[in-house]
Amino acid sequence: MVKQLKESALKQSPVDLSKTLFCLAASIVFRTAFSQSFFENKHINKEDIEELMFEVQKNMSFKFSELFPVAGLGWFMDFLSGQHKRLHNVFNEVDTFLNHIIDDHQSKNPNQDRPDIVDSLLHMLHTQEQDESFKLTIDHIKGISQDVYLAGVDTSAITMIWAMAELVRNPRVMKKVQEEIQTCIGIKQKERIVEEDLDKLQYLKLVVKETLRLHPAAPLLLPRETMSQIKIQGYDIPPKTLLVVNAWSIGRDPKHWENPEEFTPERFIDSPVDYKGNNFEYLPFGAGRRMCPGMASGIATIELGLLNLLYYFDWRLPEEKKDMDMEEAGKKQSKNTKMSIFLCFLWLLLLLLVTLVFTQKFQSSKLKLLPGPQKLPIIGNLHNLEGLLHKCLQKLSEIHGPVMKLHFGFVPMVIVSSNQAAEEVLKTHDLDCCSRPETIATKKLSYNFKDIGFAPYGEEWRALRKLAVIELFSLKKLNAFRYVREEENDLLVKKLSEASQKQSPVNLKKTLFTLTASIVCRLAFGQNLHESEFIDEDGMEELASRSEKLQGKFAFSNFFPGGWIFDRITGQSKSLEGLFSELDGFFNLVLDDHLKPGRKVLESPDVVDVMIDMMNKLGQDGSFKLTTDHIKGVISDIFLAGVNTSATTILWAMTELIRNPSVMKKVQDEVRTVLGEKREKITEQDLNQLNYFKLVIKETFRLHPTAPLLLPRETMSPIKIQGYDIPKKTQIMINVYAIARDPKLWEYPEEFKPERFVDSIVDYRGLNFELLPFGSGRRICPGMTMGIAMVELGLLNLLYFFDWVLPKGTTVKDIDMEEEGAIIIGKKVPLELVPIRRH
Repeated sequence: MVKQLKESALKQSPVDLSKTLFCLAASIVFRTAFSQSFFENKHINKEDIEELMFEVQKNMSFKFSELFPVAGLGWFMDFLSGQHKRLHNVFNEVDTFLNHIIDDHQSKNPNQDRPDIVDSLLHMLHTQEQDESFKLTIDHIKGISQDVYLAGVDTSAITMIWAMAELVRNPRVMKKVQEEIQTCIGIKQKERIVEEDLDKLQYLKLVVKETLRLHPAAPLLLPRETMSQIKIQGYDIPPKTLLVVNAWSIGRDPKHWENPEEFTPERFIDSPVDYKGNNFEYLPFGAGRRMCPGMASGIATIELGLLNLLYYFDWRLPEEKKDMDMEEAGKKQSKNTKMSIFLCFLWLLLLLLVTLVFTQKFQSSKLKLLPGPQKLPIIGNLHNLEGLLHKCLQKLSEIHGPVMKLHFGFVPMVIVSSNQAAEEVLKTHDLDCCSRPETIATKKLSYNFKDIGFAPYGEEWRALRKLAVIELFSLKKLNAFRYVREEENDLLVKKLSEASQKQSPVNLKKTLFTLTASIVCRLAFGQNLHESEFIDEDGMEELASRSEKLQGKFAFSNFFPGGWIFDRITGQSKSLEGLFSELDGFFNLVLDDHLKPGRKVLESPDVVDVMIDMMNKLGQDGSFKLTTDHIKGVISDIFLAGVNTSATTILWAMTELIRNPSVMKKVQDEVRTVLGEKREKITEQDLNQLNYFKLVIKETFRLHPTAPLLLPRETMSPIKIQGYDIPKKTQIMINVYAIARDPKLWEYPEEFKPERFVDSIVDYRGLNFELLPFGSGRRICPGMTMGIAMVELGLLNLLYFFDWVLPKGTTVKDIDMEEEGAIIIGKKVPLELVPIRRH
């Protein structure tokens, strides 16, 4: 080895120490065990030996049949995945090689002076007495030879590699150990180092000790199995139980080791702790009857190899490398399995569960895994989810942290509940997290993702998003439909005035839904909800409510392979098909009405008019092809997201104002002072003068975001959030409800205090990540400005023209603040108030 390294030193070329030290250890083992040259073996070449060793270790890893012996299920899965065939092939190769070794030894006289391991075993085989109880056989010799071959090569090489890695990373230790070697052995280079030289080198042995502590070659000792019932730390362990000792964890336990992650050989000075199995805080070779029998040989290989490297050579990193990657690696088994051939659905679930569990267990140790509650087999963390999801996740985040991982069945979900983590998702990694996961309901209701809200990221989505920003929800379009919003609010005031004369309570939920639905129908569909041939107010409300519930309802298909079977049994699939049929029928009537020959397009064309015009233009120049399904997908988004959200926000604002009379008085004083008394009509221009009024809306968005959980995003590449590794195709859900009630960000977060925004730069338009009612980044709600316009004008009309009181016999304490909903969260118990017309 020294000779080869000197040649590399003359050329000043980098050396692959992994390969070099593997060859050193393998050469020693081959000569001591088999009297064979590793480099010039007549039975197998050097490259094939390395490959064979890799395959043997790989085939000693996880097998289904070992962990799932019931009813032959594990055996069957091993058979399907090719495990049996691979194991059989590698055994034949090893057996052939060992047969050649034994045949060689039997065909020649053994070396009497220096018999190798096979010589010694063959001698015992031939000289054993016939009446001995234990009979040594050729298979025993093969088994022991294989142990020596597998355990003796990689372990020694790996330990030397880790030692060199730590020494290069710690120049102080490198200098100290090399100075000891030069002092004890001599500065003038000896032609050869012998093992007697090791007796003088105390610090070198401390370096080896520290390496074995930080980097045991087998961090998990081989499992033991109990033969009878025992007690460990007071716990009962039944017979036939596997015990795995984590020597790596013990070697880094801060209760035993000061600064355990640091490479400090000096910790062993004057310490009785050794690696020979008597000190249980340090177990690189195990202990007891099952302790590694080749420990002394392995230590000799490591110490002498390391001494040669440090005595003859100085070491440095190649010029192009500044840092050393200390990532660990090990042999993992592929678990590819043909799922489709299973006839039993439960077997399929079990197989997928096993595959997922062991994929996670064997992932690279470099990943910083996310915290989260303990999951159960198959159902994941579904048992942790009780009540309204956003509140449940808020409580879990208080326990497990602002970035946590849950499993909804088989689907991993990252939950973000802090403004810093939300900023990383929505700003730093906005593009990497810009896609959407596929669910059965969103796929159906979006016409196979021909929409803006639920479509995955791609060329088609970008084209639709551009169309929405430039044509459908632009400032120009917003101003063009101002008259619609003002007319519908005038009608609202008229109806409320009639109720005021009767002094009868008004169901504000129904009233406000009618307001927002009327505006949306006119600007999107060109339909007057009060006079529509296609749908009435009650039908619209019922259809919107069913759509929202079905989109947020639990569906087995979204979280379990083959879950469509259960969706069909529970009637979920039928309900979805029925809803889609109704929506599609409504949208077809809208489209047919717009496509009638001779129909006149108004001066301010509605959304469908604009999209039909764009469909004709885009189809001619050969660019993005807009279809009727795209039109239906977009108007489905507007229908489902534009109606309930605005009505719900106004309702929450009125609820908080009636519960907080001082805020109600202050905002009404501002409105009436600025706008003056006895106005017949309110216009959107009046909004520009109202500062405290807009703080009320901000505070409503903070306390009651209509979508407290932003629609899930899906990562398109691996990313890091708050230092945690998030793999590709992972769903991320941002809990804006939890962020907006975080006491670290907001003083008295549960109280309705619009004043908190006085002189504050925090806004709800996606630039401040502590307030995200509309989201942020590329996936921010494209209809935000339209929604805000409806909320502001609607609330202003309610506060200017009317005072509001609770029905007789009720007080503020009687107002029920319980929430309900799936995606859009509203007030469960309707708010009924009596309007009193001011003039």
